Amino acid sequence: MTDCVWNLLKKSFVAFSVLFVTLNLASCGSRIPTMNIEVAPLPPGSVALNDGPYTESPWPGAHRDTRNSDYVPYPSPDSIVPSWYALEGENFFMGPTVDASGNVYVTSAGGPSRSHLHSFDRFGNLRWASKPMENLDDLDYAAFVSAPVLGDDDDLYLADANQLRRYRASDGEKLWTINLPEIGVNRIGFSAFILTSDLVGYAFGDGNVGVFNRHNGSLAYPLLQLPGVKGPPSAIPPPGLFTGLVYEPFIRET
Repeated sequence: MTDCVWNLLKKSFVAFSVLFVTLNLASCGSRIPTMNIEVAPLPPGSVALNDGPYTESPWPGAHRDTRNSDYVPYPSPDSIVPSWYALEGENFFMGPTVDASGNVYVTSAGGPSRSHLHSFDRFGNLRWASKPMENLDDLDYAAFVSAPVLGDDDDLYLADANQLRRYRASDGEKLWTINLPEIGVNRIGFSAFILTSDLVGYAFGDGNVGVFNRHNGSLAYPLLQLPGVKGPPSAIPPPGLFTGLVYEPFIRET
């Protein structure tokens, strides 16, 4: 057999192999049925939180509910395309919360002259922001540790380094403020949990748990001190670790 014939046979074999694979793939593809997936509407009430008097929303607080379930009552999307963004360059720790109209509430960390609580509508337009921080009497940088928690009475609860506050969610007006050191709380708070139509709870970093009257912020019961032991002392962060993240004195004191 001459080299010419042998090369012709090899080329023919390669061409036949390519044709066979192509036809096989096409055949396999034709056997895959077309899937027209229709997502049925969720049952009435299933998107709203049925866990105490939170606002009628699928995500009214940190980790969604009092059980910290992180349950999302929607089918997962195939892809996500951002439609807007805001607060570029700010620092965040907790995710935003959302009310029944799709308005977003989010905390961020900064320092003096910065607002640490913002609300945007579902299209990314700023609805309102907290008063910019001038000193620790204002909503300060430690608010970023908490997600705003939304109640069923147009109310929003948030703590910072030394205070607990209730805001009106619709316009951001501050309704009451509780000075935490005055009641024996000396560490930052985490996110609130709504107990009843009259009571809201808050856990703090010093082991205290407080139950407060939603309408005026007064303590409904004496503070509960959780059992525990002291951990190792805080260490000074390595240079650059928290650069620009939060106000430096807060890092040193926490």
